[in-house]
Amino acid sequence: TRGPTSWRRTDGAIGSPSRRTASSVSSTVFPWSSASVTTAPCRARRRFTTNAGASRTRTPRFFNRAVTVMFVIGLALTVAGIVFAKPLFLVFGGLKYALAGSADGADYVALGVKMTRIMLPYVLILTLVALFMGVCHAHRRFFTPTLGSSGINVTIIAAALLIANADKAHFAVCLAWAVVAGVALRLAIMWPTLHGLGWRLAPEWQWRDPAMKSLFGKMGAAVFAAGLAQLNISINLTLANWCGTGSVTYLRYSSRLIEFPLALLAVPVGTAIIPLISRNYVHGNFDEARSVARFGMRLTMVLTFPAMAGIWVLGGPALALIFQRGEWTPTDTDKTAVALSMYALGLLPMALARLLIPLYYGKGDVRTPVKAAACALVFNIAANLIAIQTPLSYAGIALGGSVAALVNAWLLWRWLRRDLGTLWDATVGRTALRCGVASLAMAAVCGGALAGWESLRPATHFVARAIQVGAISGLGVIVYFAAALALRVEDLGDAVGVLRRKRPAGAAPSNADVPPAPME
Repeated sequence: TRGPTSWRRTDGAIGSPSRRTASSVSSTVFPWSSASVTTAPCRARRRFTTNAGASRTRTPRFFNRAVTVMFVIGLALTVAGIVFAKPLFLVFGGLKYALAGSADGADYVALGVKMTRIMLPYVLILTLVALFMGVCHAHRRFFTPTLGSSGINVTIIAAALLIANADKAHFAVCLAWAVVAGVALRLAIMWPTLHGLGWRLAPEWQWRDPAMKSLFGKMGAAVFAAGLAQLNISINLTLANWCGTGSVTYLRYSSRLIEFPLALLAVPVGTAIIPLISRNYVHGNFDEARSVARFGMRLTMVLTFPAMAGIWVLGGPALALIFQRGEWTPTDTDKTAVALSMYALGLLPMALARLLIPLYYGKGDVRTPVKAAACALVFNIAANLIAIQTPLSYAGIALGGSVAALVNAWLLWRWLRRDLGTLWDATVGRTALRCGVASLAMAAVCGGALAGWESLRPATHFVARAIQVGAISGLGVIVYFAAALALRVEDLGDAVGVLRRKRPAGAAPSNADVPPAPME
């Protein structure tokens, strides 16, 4: 979604840093929506998967109360943010421009404050999106939440393409409005699904309800965890300022791109697996929950190992395809590719963490993931302070993030053993080894194909790059699946089914087909 802005070169463009700072305000000051994204869906799953007649009437009331209370609190935070937009913007990056006393600095602050006010409603709407997603997933309605996630990106990209020739300030403001419109579209897309389940909006202010108190109690730790994540990002980007011109841009773009395979691969696995684990937790079937968790880990490995290898081989050509035009130079592509490769090392730990964290939420434990995140944060800061003193420079910050992700995933896995026992059994280890070998074979073939292609006919324009990346990516998929079949990788067919949004056969425990109570 940030591709069109890169055509204008982000360093020094008044619109881009203003937009980044405005986005940081809503993400860091108000982690409320992030907590809702993690806690509310899991809480909704627990409520909806409780198999009792009483829940048929209590659950819709709980949902309406949650929508009402979160809307009111989110609205209050949004209004406060709009009123105090200027001091917030100055704290999160605009102060040095305000103190400069120049005309450009004044323009920067004015534009940043305007964009902050535009983007703050995103927080309010995203809170409701989180609640809607929780109910949809509890009822195994996965299409509209996924479509909504894609819709917000399509909205932003479409807006960027439509106004590509506008001046920088107008371009940035329009993108800010596109963000809000995109998340509103995401909410609207899920509304008919909930209506079809029998839900009707009936605002009810009952924040003293025991279920609501339980929800808010769990959200406290989740808010803290979201704040830690945003603090980590802010510290990393601050350290990147000491690594030379362009370092912040290289890290920002590479970190955004690594989210694409995470969303494409980790989210479908979680969508298919986590409701089953939550249901087993509710019914006390811990053996089944452990079995499904192991299955989810194997699926994650089957999908993530080739993605890591593919990024290492095709990261540079893909970046050139997306960004290399206008003022974005081949040097920018090469330096961003280095950071992207370092982030790719943490792709598997990040994907596993996204699978493991909801396991804690499913059993009502929101504090342990916070402890793991805090430990990883301390480790990441220490590693980055060392990295910026070495020749790795900004790439060391990306590498530190990957190692911190590994620490976080390891702690989550280790502490989960107290309830589920060991999750890493012979089947998981065998899958990891075989997928690693198949991915190395894919990387070798694709790397050779890329080298031969560049020696015969270098790709120097958009169409040639698109053909190159598409052809070699297709070759890589064929090689990986052929090698995986030859090595007899377990769950390969289920991994394909997950990507096609079908329920994996291996994830069907004995009670998985018991439908949750419908909304009435």
